[in-house]
Amino acid sequence: MSVEEPPPTPLPAPLPPAAPPLPAATLLPPAPPPAPPPAPPPPHVDFELGEDAPQNREARRRQEEAWEATAADARHHYSLREALQLQRPSLLHALADFERVRAVAAAWRASAPADGAPGLTALSAETLELIVEAAMPGQAPLLRILTQPRRPPPPPPANFRVFARVRPLSERERAGGEFEAIAPTSPHRLVVHDGRLARSGRRLTMVHRWYSCDGVYSPLASDAEVNAAVLLPLMRRVTSGQGDGTVVLYGQTGAGKTHTLMGMVGHVVAELELRGKEGGEGVEVLFFEVATGGCHDLLNQRGRVVLRSDENEQVHARGAKTCVVHTGAELHEVLSEALAMRSTVETEANPISSRSHAICSLRFTRGGRTLRLVDLAGSERNYETHHMTSRTFQRESAAINESLMALKDCFRAAARQRNESCRGLKQPVRIPYRSSMLTRVLRDCFADASHRTALVAAIAPGAESVLHTFNTLDHVTLMAPHLNKLSCEVDLPMHLGARRSYAGVPVREWSAAQVIEWLAVAEGGRFSYVWVPPGTDGAALLAMRLTEMVEQGTTVGRRGADVAWALRSGARVGQALFAALRQVE
Repeated sequence: MSVEEPPPTPLPAPLPPAAPPLPAATLLPPAPPPAPPPAPPPPHVDFELGEDAPQNREARRRQEEAWEATAADARHHYSLREALQLQRPSLLHALADFERVRAVAAAWRASAPADGAPGLTALSAETLELIVEAAMPGQAPLLRILTQPRRPPPPPPANFRVFARVRPLSERERAGGEFEAIAPTSPHRLVVHDGRLARSGRRLTMVHRWYSCDGVYSPLASDAEVNAAVLLPLMRRVTSGQGDGTVVLYGQTGAGKTHTLMGMVGHVVAELELRGKEGGEGVEVLFFEVATGGCHDLLNQRGRVVLRSDENEQVHARGAKTCVVHTGAELHEVLSEALAMRSTVETEANPISSRSHAICSLRFTRGGRTLRLVDLAGSERNYETHHMTSRTFQRESAAINESLMALKDCFRAAARQRNESCRGLKQPVRIPYRSSMLTRVLRDCFADASHRTALVAAIAPGAESVLHTFNTLDHVTLMAPHLNKLSCEVDLPMHLGARRSYAGVPVREWSAAQVIEWLAVAEGGRFSYVWVPPGTDGAALLAMRLTEMVEQGTTVGRRGADVAWALRSGARVGQALFAALRQVE
């Protein structure tokens, strides 16, 4: 028997050849030492008196970024307060200079006196500027604005007019040292004075801004005067059945909107009482408020109101109670109860600040037309609510400001629509009245060409309120493009005690050493680096012309022995220097 041998076992695969040995690591030469940082450039020289030096710009940028992350309006407000507290004498002096320059401009624009004397009209505008600049340094730009030919304002559109009413200073404001920074200059124009202290604390300016309106009313104007121009034309139109009308009261907290509303309510009550004696007429009253949480009926214990639009885009207040009155006494009772139900809260600007938009609709049954009175909630600054940490209150303030912005956008769009229709353009302008409940309720003011709207901007006169006053008037002029505004800025001497340093020695008697000493301390060291020719005494300083002080438009000063910097706009330096001298004399 044969035995089979097992198959041979296969040989294992040969191993791969060994990798060649790694070469020895190559030693690199040592890296050269880092080059020393470049030497800082010499100080720049292109900055003006009152500005930060270029080497401070990076720090200023970081500070600005930090400010942007916080309440910017509070920063501006506290800066304004600092200017009012530290520079009050200079600001009051600037207001007095404004009135003097205004009187000079009015005399120059007037005709020759009756006795045949040429008066100021014989002087050219350039000569008059030189005289004013010599008497009141820095006021020449203001005179230039006031002597410009005035163009007559364009006629207002028939369906939208804007008025401004300035309230008097309150007792609290007077006790706090407030002064009036707003003044009507004509029946259709007012000026706002804004004193500004640079963040560096080295420059003080006064900005004058003029705003045009269809009517301007001073603190001395009575409710009867305001109602005669604002409310009476709408009342006549509504009661005669010609069309509907709306009065919108707009402005900051505590500016007098609700006070003006109460004056208008009194006028409507008196008118209804008079018409009742002549035969009587029913008035359907609808009164509700638009707040953050929705709409509430002020005639029915703040019941819930829902806004609904019909097929014609007309907005109706579902759930709102309608009261019918026939006499002025009945109307007064109904409106008084409704106003007592309105949502208010105490703020730093107003102890009874309205936190809702109040809409009062009065439908006269005989003519079938409606008069609507709208008292908008006051806008709040962060400063005025910084101690109120309630999130609900902060949300209310944000919602109020948002609805006011939506109202502004609708009025601007309506103005563009009127302009394009006048120019024959067929492309329609979309009015965003659906963006808020307030603009939905006021849709007729924008979409109905037969509707008449009067907007009253309530203005607070205090100097601390100018930032919010600018905001109110800027928005008003945006709503009404037929209105215009104008501004002028002048430099003011800073009140930092220069008068006390050399009060006993007249400038003309100063020695050269006293001139150098005064330059080092005047206005907090503002002129400490200004160069004057050696040996310049007080008399020579007063007689020095700007061309002698300014070399080809540049004034050169020295700090230490070798570092020099330049100040551009030498004329500005000279004017500021002579204004400081004026404070000493």
